[in-house]
Amino acid sequence: MSGDQNEQKPTPLLLPNSVLDLLISDSFHRNGITPETQQPIAEGHKTQIKAMVEDLSKQVQQFIEAQKQLEEQQKKAEMKPEYVQFMQEQRNKAARAKTSLPMKPTGMKASKPPVREAVDSTKKGKEELKQRLKKHKEQKSEEKKKPKKK
Repeated sequence: MSGDQNEQKPTPLLLPNSVLDLLISDSFHRNGITPETQQPIAEGHKTQIKAMVEDLSKQVQQFIEAQKQLEEQQKKAEMKPEYVQFMQEQRNKAARAKTSLPMKPTGMKASKPPVREAVDSTKKGKEELKQRLKKHKEQKSEEKKKPKKK
């Protein structure tokens, strides 16, 4: 009895009985097997069929367990900081790729790129930028000091 308890009970088939009956009857019909032409199956053949079904069910169970373990490993990997950082980098790359300018087909004329003001990194350019910022701040502060008209 202890041997029976250690053995796992076979799990029920994933297909409903009506589907199995349809598949079996279709197979019989295709091969020309009718209730009148059926012959009894020998005992040795029956045991071979049962052993084959049991073996296949074990293989299916092993496959399902392997898939569950793989899913668990993936969930654990998703929680690791390296994975989170890697995924964030991938999202950033995808976002940058979406925002980049699309390439034109070779048959089209190339247009000029938009003109942008060059950033002056010299001392004179930096001073001009500081002066413009200062003027902007002064204008904002003057606007705040003026009384609002109703």
